[in-house]
Amino acid sequence: MGKQDKSGDAEKPGESKSLNEQNWPGLLAITALNLIVFAVLAATDPKPYSELAKAWGFLLPAGVGLAMIRVINGLISGSTKNRLVFTELKIPLPGSQAYTVYAKKDWRYTEAEVLEIFHPGAATLADPRMQNAHFYKNIFLPMQNTPAVQQAERNFLFTRDYAAISFVMLVSLGLAGYFVITAEHNWVFYGLGLIVQFLLARTAARNYGIETVTDSIAQAMKANEHESAAPAAVPIDTLAGATRWLVSVERQ
Repeated sequence: MGKQDKSGDAEKPGESKSLNEQNWPGLLAITALNLIVFAVLAATDPKPYSELAKAWGFLLPAGVGLAMIRVINGLISGSTKNRLVFTELKIPLPGSQAYTVYAKKDWRYTEAEVLEIFHPGAATLADPRMQNAHFYKNIFLPMQNTPAVQQAERNFLFTRDYAAISFVMLVSLGLAGYFVITAEHNWVFYGLGLIVQFLLARTAARNYGIETVTDSIAQAMKANEHESAAPAAVPIDTLAGATRWLVSVERQ
C-alpha cells in the first residue's frame, strides 16, 4: 500500500492468485455491462439485453474477457491510477500521510501512541516520500497478510482499477457515443452516467486506500500490545541455577 503495486501483484502465502487477479472477474463484469449499455444506445436495432449478456458470458470461460481486462487495465500505469484517485502529483499514496493526517482521525488509537511506538522522526514526518517509505516498511509489510488489511487492500485495488477503467471508458465510449448515439439527449445522459461512474469509483478507491492505512496501523498497534504483554523469557543461567538449588535442597 505504501509503495506502488507490489502488495497487490505479489501472491500471498497459501493463495493461488494475487489480489489483482482475484478482482479481474468483477472488473470484467463491470466492463461488459458498460459495453452492453453502449451497444444498446448506439444500435438502431439493438439485440435484447439477454442475448448480449449471453455473448459476454461466453467470453469468461474462454479467457478472452479476462485477457481484455488485463489489456485495458494495463493502459494506465499504477502511479497514474493512484494519481487519478488521490490527485497528489508527487506522492499519490495515502502512506505519505499515514502519521501526519490519518493517524489523527482513527478512533482506535491516538496520534501520540502511534508516534511513540513507531518513531517516524521529525524529518520523516516533514517528507511525504520518507513518511510513505517508513509506513510501508515498518507497518504495512509486517501486517499485509492480516485479514483486515488484506481485505481493505483488495477493496482498494479493485476500486482503483475500476476507477481507471471507468476513466478509459469515459474518454473512449463518451467520444464514440457522440458520433454513434443518434438521439442527442441519450448521449448527454450517457455521458453524465460515465462521469458519475468514474467519480463514485474514485471516491470508493480513495476511502479504501485510507482504510488500508488505518487498518494497518491498528493491526500493528495490536501486535505491539501483544508483544508488550507477553511474559519475559527467563534467562537460561537463572533456570540452571534454580535447578541446582532444588537438587541441593532435596539431598539435605
